[in-house]
Amino acid sequence: MKTCVTSLALIAVTACATTSTDIAPRVTSDDLALVDGAGWTGTLVYRDYSPPYGDVTLQSEVDVSVTSDGLLLDMRYPGEPSANSTDMLSVATDGSRLGGDPVVARKEDQGEVRITTRAPCEDDDKPAICEHIYTFSKARFGLRKTVKFDGSSDTFQRNAYTFTR
Repeated sequence: MKTCVTSLALIAVTACATTSTDIAPRVTSDDLALVDGAGWTGTLVYRDYSPPYGDVTLQSEVDVSVTSDGLLLDMRYPGEPSANSTDMLSVATDGSRLGGDPVVARKEDQGEVRITTRAPCEDDDKPAICEHIYTFSKARFGLRKTVKFDGSSDTFQRNAYTFTR
């Protein structure tokens, strides 16, 4: 009997451990709610596609609206109003995808949530792996894209939006 109880306890512990590590990271409606609203100001830093491939910095602003499909981003560039745009950052119903890419990591720390997605992509007409890192908090909102070309061990930042309010 003692062996049977010990075996059942070991199976239960193993099942619980397996379940907790098998839970895929997700983005939640609470994460999105952190950045909902107007008044975000900051910068866009992007790597120019033309030689000498330097970084370009633009002042930027965004108003964020949570919708049933994700986040509606009303992007404005005070120094280049012709670049203003409205973009949708879609979220899968189950939270497993953000911006169309699978969520591969989620980290919460002191009111800030960091979501990472990763997927094959094309950058500068070359096959690559693109990683997007999203930062959500009441005071900070960030969207960053890094690229690693196929066959290369180097990763570089393609662009990064950093906003505060």
